[in-house]
Amino acid sequence: MEFCGGTTRKLNFVPALSLALAGMGAMPNLARAEVYHGGVTLAGQHFATDAAFSPRLGIEGEILSNESLAHDSRIRFGEFHLFSFFEGDANAGGDMSIDIDSTALRGNLSANGHFWFGRVHPLTEGDPRSAIRNTSAIGANWVQNQSNALDPRVSGWIGGGVHLKLADTGLFSTIGLSPIYLPSFGPRLTFSDEEDTRGSRFAKLPPLRYNYNGESFPMRYSIDTGSVADILLQPQYLLAFGHQSSYGRATGLFWSAPSPDPQVTTTGKLLVDAETGVNVMVNAVPSFPRLNHYGFRYEGTGLFARPELSIIQELRSHRLTLSAAIMPLPFLQLGWLDSPGPEAPPADPANGPVSARYAKNLLWGELTPAWKFSPTLRWERHLTEREQGFRLRQGFHFQASQNLTVAWSAEILAGEDGSYFGNWKSLDSVSLGARYQW
Repeated sequence: MEFCGGTTRKLNFVPALSLALAGMGAMPNLARAEVYHGGVTLAGQHFATDAAFSPRLGIEGEILSNESLAHDSRIRFGEFHLFSFFEGDANAGGDMSIDIDSTALRGNLSANGHFWFGRVHPLTEGDPRSAIRNTSAIGANWVQNQSNALDPRVSGWIGGGVHLKLADTGLFSTIGLSPIYLPSFGPRLTFSDEEDTRGSRFAKLPPLRYNYNGESFPMRYSIDTGSVADILLQPQYLLAFGHQSSYGRATGLFWSAPSPDPQVTTTGKLLVDAETGVNVMVNAVPSFPRLNHYGFRYEGTGLFARPELSIIQELRSHRLTLSAAIMPLPFLQLGWLDSPGPEAPPADPANGPVSARYAKNLLWGELTPAWKFSPTLRWERHLTEREQGFRLRQGFHFQASQNLTVAWSAEILAGEDGSYFGNWKSLDSVSLGARYQW
C-alpha cells in the first residue's frame, strides 16, 4: 500500500562522510612562526526532562601565523581552528560535534590582493572583523553547522578564492570556489528499519507513527542516499563586488550552492512480520536542489551603533530574507531577521513537529560585557501568529584569573505548538561550569 508516494518532507539527514570531510580543510604546515591558543570548558548541565545533571566538555584550539599579509595587518598568512563539544548521555540525550573551520593558507597576489586555500567564509576574507551571524540574512541562508541547535555557526566552504582591492579607490572584489559540498550536520538522529527513530535532545524527529483506518502503526525508515560522491562532489561559488570607505562597507553578492538541508521524497508500505507485528516501512530519498542567492549587505563600520543591513533573495523559490542589526554599546547588540511568506500550517501531533522557520519575524538581542564579574543575556522572540515563541538565556561569568573563567547560566524556551522554539519548550536548562584558556 502506498501512503505518501512523492510527498516531500524535510528531515535532518547526515551522510556518514560529512563529519570526516569537515576536517579536510588543509591544516596549515606553517613555515613561519606560529601562535598557539586553546581552551577547555567543563560544565554540568541539567535539563527539565533529565533526572540529574549531565556533563558537557568543550574543546577549542587554534594555530595562527604571527605574520600577516603585507597589504593588510588583520589578515594572517595562515590559521587553523577547531570547535568541538561532548555531552553526557543522560536519558540518551547526549551529543557530540567535531568541526574544523576558519582554516586557511594565504598568499599575496600583489600589494592589493591575496588568495587562499582551506575552509573559510569568502565574505570574511576582505575584512576578518566582518563576522557572518546566523541572525543575518546571509547567515540564515548559509548556515551549515547546526550540531549546536540553538547557536548554529555559519561555516565556510572547503576550497579557495581570491580577494582583490583596487588601490586608493576603496573598490574590491571576491571570488570563492569550492568543489566539495557538505550538507548541514544537525543534532544526532539515528534512523532504523527495525527500531524507532532516535535522536539527541534537540533533534527534530520525523513522524513516528502512521494512522490508518483508526489504527496506529509504528514507522521505520530506510535512507536511500544513492552515490555519496554525487552528493559531496557538487561545486559552489561566490562572486562579490563592493566599496569600503570611512563610512562603512557595501557589498553586492551572488552565490550558488546546493541546499544546506535536504528535500526528502518518501514512499511507504505496510509490512507484516511474525515477530515485530505490523509497521510502516518508509523509504526516504534525499536530494539537495541547487539554490542561487543574490543580494546586498551594508556594514556601517564608521557610523554610530555600527548598523548592518542585509537583503538576500533566492532565485528558484523567490524567497526574500531581510535583516538589520545595531551595536549601540560595545557589549550590546540588537537585531531583526525576517523572511516574508506564508505562515506554517497548524501543528498536527500525529505527523510530528512542524519545521517552523527560524528566519521568520525574529527579534533578538545580546548583552555580553567583558567585566571581571559580568551578567550575560541572550533573547530571541518570534512574533508571527501561530509561530510565536521565545528563547531566553541569562547568566553570570566571573573572571577568576587571566586564564580561568567560572560561569552560570539558565535557559528558558517557550512557544506555541509548531513554533520554532515551541518544539523544544520542555528543554529548559541550567548550567554551571568553568573555562580554562591558554
